[in-house]
Amino acid sequence: MKVIVAGFSKTGTKTLNAALVELGYNVYDFLEHFWYAGKEWIACMESGDYSGLKEKYKNVDAVCDAPAYYYWQELLELFPDAKVILMLRDEKAWFKSLQTQMDAANSNVIHRLVCLCPTGYALHWFFNYIGISLFGTRPLWPWQKQFTYEGKALMAYRRHNQHVLQNAPKDKLLIYDVKDGWGPLCEFLGVENPNTTFPHKNIRGAALEEAIQNHPVFLRIKKEMAVTFAGLSVLIATGCYFAYPSAVKSITDMFWS
Repeated sequence: MKVIVAGFSKTGTKTLNAALVELGYNVYDFLEHFWYAGKEWIACMESGDYSGLKEKYKNVDAVCDAPAYYYWQELLELFPDAKVILMLRDEKAWFKSLQTQMDAANSNVIHRLVCLCPTGYALHWFFNYIGISLFGTRPLWPWQKQFTYEGKALMAYRRHNQHVLQNAPKDKLLIYDVKDGWGPLCEFLGVENPNTTFPHKNIRGAALEEAIQNHPVFLRIKKEMAVTFAGLSVLIATGCYFAYPSAVKSITDMFWS
């Protein structure tokens, strides 16, 4: 592993992810952590032993977003040659962005119904484990209307940033703002600036919709949901037939007539 992005979610993680991919890095973000190492992460969070992650991430160049940013120090112990990037953002602006992301999630029907299929249910529990680790409380996702724990969220945000600032090796740490573009990032990583515009992702929580439309995890969830709804439809139709045979016959006769 070459890069550990220790910046909290909603500090530009999706933008930095895109920038690192542009620079040729193989990056794991939230959904990759879940899909390729979800069971290992849950086991690590339960036991406090993170050594099991070394094998899972040995061929990964960079990690972004939860739960990796919260456990940046544990990952750095496993990969001591990695560099650490911390993005800082005004805490009020950060919390407002978090609320916007929650609003985007709760306005999406597929996101609200993910627990109705096996992969979605596993994603739900993975998210819950992260919520407990980060904020000390289990979110009500995917049915929570808004993030109601502002005090806990802000405290977790402050505590995390201070922990990184105080404990990350100074020669391996970049304090970064994605608004600064390629210059400081490429200098820190020791690579040339690409001749492309610096990316700007997840504007007003749009990354969720993009993931639902294109990411392999959500493509699988949508297939599983289709099977679930088809099965429920058959069960409901069968139940109605046996519970109300005369009514079903009347409807059938009316249809055919």
